[in-house]
Amino acid sequence: MDRLWLNCCEHITLSGLAGISLDHLFEMLDADVYVQQWIWEEVKATQSISIYIVEDDTLELVDIPSQKIQGLCHKKRVLISDDLLNMPVSQLGDVRDTIRIVASQIERRNALGISDPNLDIGVIQYTLLEEVGSCRDTGLFQFHTPNRFTQLKLTAKKMFFHIKKLETYGLIVRLPGISFQPFKQSNILYLPRFVPKPLLIEDITGIDRMLQSSALLKVCTLLGDAENKMLKEIDIKNFLNLWLKRKNSKSFWNSLKKELIAKGYIASVKAKLKGKRAVLCCELLKNFDPNKLNVEDDEAINENTLLVHERDILYQMINIIEDSGVNGVFRNELIASLGMINLKTTTRKVKELVEGHFIVQVPEIKGKQ
Repeated sequence: MDRLWLNCCEHITLSGLAGISLDHLFEMLDADVYVQQWIWEEVKATQSISIYIVEDDTLELVDIPSQKIQGLCHKKRVLISDDLLNMPVSQLGDVRDTIRIVASQIERRNALGISDPNLDIGVIQYTLLEEVGSCRDTGLFQFHTPNRFTQLKLTAKKMFFHIKKLETYGLIVRLPGISFQPFKQSNILYLPRFVPKPLLIEDITGIDRMLQSSALLKVCTLLGDAENKMLKEIDIKNFLNLWLKRKNSKSFWNSLKKELIAKGYIASVKAKLKGKRAVLCCELLKNFDPNKLNVEDDEAINENTLLVHERDILYQMINIIEDSGVNGVFRNELIASLGMINLKTTTRKVKELVEGHFIVQVPEIKGKQ
C-alpha cells in the first residue's frame, strides 16, 4: 500500500493548483471499490491536501505573492462540507465529478523539482512548469504550449522565452520529437526525472535485434493512425532517428522496411501527400501482430513452445527472467537453465541487458557464503 499511496500523492501534487478530480485519480490508479475507499480515507487524513467542490469550471491565473500561491485555478470553488467529507466514496454520487483534490504549494513545488524555497519564478513560468509536470513521462510538445494557455494571450516567441528560462534553472529538459497529429517536428518538454532513457545501445547487436520487433510495431502503429494509412518514407526515417537516439538510422530502416514488405505489412508506393510532387511513401496493408514475429509461415507462437538454442540467447535469458516473476532468478540458476558453460559469455550478455534497461541486477545473499 505504501507504493500505491506514493503513486497517489504524485498524481495529486503534479495536478497543479487546479487539482485532480476524484474519478480521474481512481482511473489513473486503476483502483477497485475497496481501494477507492482506502484512498478517500487517506486523502482526508492528510493535512497537506485540501478537498474542494468546483462551482465554475473556468480557469484563471492566480498569483498571491504573500502566500506564495501560483498557478491556474478554478474561478469559483469552495471547501467540501463536513457532511460530504464523512460520506463513503460509494455514496458521493454525482458530486464526485465536482470534487477536486489539491496538494499544498510546498508539496507541489517539491514535486516539480523546485528545491530552493527562495527561487522566485514568475507565475507564467510556474504555470507552464505545472503543465509539463502533469504530462509526466509523455512530455508536452513545445508547439502545443501557446494553445494550452490561451487566456494568457502569449505568442510562441514569448512562450519560448519562458521555456528557455525554465531550462536555465534546470527545471525542464527539451528533447527533439515528432508529433503525428498534426505531423510536425518539435521539441518535447519533460521534468528532469521523467526524461526517457535511451532505447538503444549502439554497440549491442543483440539488443538491436530485440529492438527491431518494437520498431516494427511502432511503424505499423504510426501508419495505422495516419490519414489514409500512409506516410512519407522520409518522415518515418526522421522518426526512427529520434526514437532510436541515432544520428543516422538508414541501415536499420532498410532492414526494417525489407522485413515489413516481405511479411506483407506495408507497401512502398509513390503518392502525393499534401504536395504537388509524388514522393516515396509507405502504405499499411495489414496490422502488425508481435506474436507472429520470427515464426515461419506466420504461425502464432504456441504457449507451450520450448526454448531452443537456435533462438537468440538474449531472448532466452529474458524469457527465463520473466517466467521467474517478482522473485527474479539467481545468476547460477540462469546459467544452469541455459546450459551455458562459459561464465564470461553469460556475464557479458547480462551486462548488455542491464545497460539496455531490459533487466535490473540486485545483490542478494543465498545460502552460506
